[in-house]
Amino acid sequence: MIDSAGVRELPGGGALADIMDKVAVEPTAIRQAANRWRNAGATAVDYVGGVGNVVAKVDGAWQGQAADEFVKHMAKYRKAGEGLSTGLTACAGALDKVADELGTARSEINGIANRLLDAAADHRTRFKKDNPDAEAGAEDEGIRKLAAEAAAEAEPKLKPVNDAISDATTLLAGRVKDSGGFTFTDFKAPGAEQFVPAKGEGGWVRTAGFQDRSGGDGGGGQGGGAGEGGGGGGGGGGAGGGGGSGEGGGSGSGGGSKGSPGYEYGGVSSGGGAPAPKAEVTAWIKEALEIIKSPEMAGVLAERGLKVGDLDPNDSQDIQRIWTIIHHESGGNPSAINNWDINAKNGVPSQGLMQTIPPTFNAHSLPGHKQILDPVDNIIAGVLYTYSRYGNLGNHPGIESLESGGGYRPY
Repeated sequence: MIDSAGVRELPGGGALADIMDKVAVEPTAIRQAANRWRNAGATAVDYVGGVGNVVAKVDGAWQGQAADEFVKHMAKYRKAGEGLSTGLTACAGALDKVADELGTARSEINGIANRLLDAAADHRTRFKKDNPDAEAGAEDEGIRKLAAEAAAEAEPKLKPVNDAISDATTLLAGRVKDSGGFTFTDFKAPGAEQFVPAKGEGGWVRTAGFQDRSGGDGGGGQGGGAGEGGGGGGGGGGAGGGGGSGEGGGSGSGGGSKGSPGYEYGGVSSGGGAPAPKAEVTAWIKEALEIIKSPEMAGVLAERGLKVGDLDPNDSQDIQRIWTIIHHESGGNPSAINNWDINAKNGVPSQGLMQTIPPTFNAHSLPGHKQILDPVDNIIAGVLYTYSRYGNLGNHPGIESLESGGGYRPY
């Protein structure tokens, strides 16, 4: 970044210096703010996903009008959380646009300033050589002309930045005034809801023979971004994720998706390991890790506060751990879509190899890798979600449980 003070000292340099000052903000700071908003949106979905897991158990355990009204009431938390996530993600995208335009304008304007400084120095040298007897300052008029031309060239560079700022301001103000859907402020007080029966009335009837087989709450909702998935799947993949609450819920390659015989590996129990992956799956995993570790993505990961130094595309343990997650979540089917669990009911079915739901995929995907059913893109988002939430692959609840002698736990 060139100091505008040096340009301001030139005769007529004030106009260009003022333009430089308008783009002096560091784009990285804006991107960091955008990522905080984006992560906050993903976290909101995560927490309401955990609530949804518990409500699903209540729904199975109780019947009656009041119980049904309770489930309807609690389903609104998912809608509110999704709305908040969508709003924050949209606003984060607008801030990213500002940062991108600012970075471009800053670079171009600095280039103009550099050329002006060089041209001014050359002008002084030539002028003094051609006019050895001229009075001091006689060369200033020529520099003023150069500075005016530079300012005229730089001024239009501000328009894309100003347009992006205006769009972001409009979007942010609109999101605050009108969320476009159900929000947390729309909730009635619990006592005013119909699931609270009047004195002396019933409405909650215990489901005969109900047993909670979910194996816990799945670690708080949205696992690899998948959603709140219910019972252990298996589906076409024969890789039921055991437990099954928490996102992804071990959907297997079935889980209501269109299974593909080409991805049916030998069945294993939810407590077992995983068979050897097909060569193409290993290739997808390696490619995903290479992209994550590429120099081009270093800045993005730094802005998100992610430390992935322990990841290695050639580390057999990293590859095996990721494959184990894939095996239990989708059975290795990149087209797997879970159409039966609570996420699907809420309009955000878990998808792809690592069974991510769209809001979490969007929050943790990388630039240029935004296709949720693309196997490499899906692995990237699932791995980065795991690092964002658990710190590393070893702390993934399914991996941690398996490596401690237990069964797979969905994330």
